[in-house]
This record gives sequence, structure tokens and C-alpha cells, in this order.
Amino acid sequence: MKKRKLGIPGEDRLQRKGISYSSVQDIDLFKGLEVVVIGGGNSGVQTAEDLFRIGCDVTLVTQGKMIADKKILTI
Repeated sequence: MKKRKLGIPGEDRLQRKGISYSSVQDIDLFKGLEVVVIGGGNSGVQTAEDLFRIGCDVTLVTQGKMIADKKILTI
């Protein structure tokens, strides 16, 4: 997975305080919260699924169509 910034105001200041690039490293910070995952590829879908499993209300946002492998689309 490659870290790609969104280019939004405050992104650097909010890193690990609301914006995260790694669900594996930061997943406990979001337990039970409403979260938005950006990305329709495999990493985005897997992150959304991991967050859903720990009780998050997840919204998945893509730049068009889903490009994740169909076999991982389980949510």
C-alpha cells in the first residue's frame, strides 16, 4: 500500500489525530467511530472491512468505480 495524500487543508496537522494512512498501525484509534475510507482498491476495501469488524460506521469513498478484486468485496 502506498501512502497518498489527499491534498486537503490541515492534512499534515491532523495526521494520526483524525487522518491516518495505515489501519494496521492506527486501527484502535477509530474503534466504534464513524469513519471515512478513501479508495476503492484492495487496500481501501480491506481497511473498510477491518474497521467495520471493530464496530466502526464506515463510509467508503472512491474516485469512480470500485477497482478491488471481486473476491474481497464481502461487506
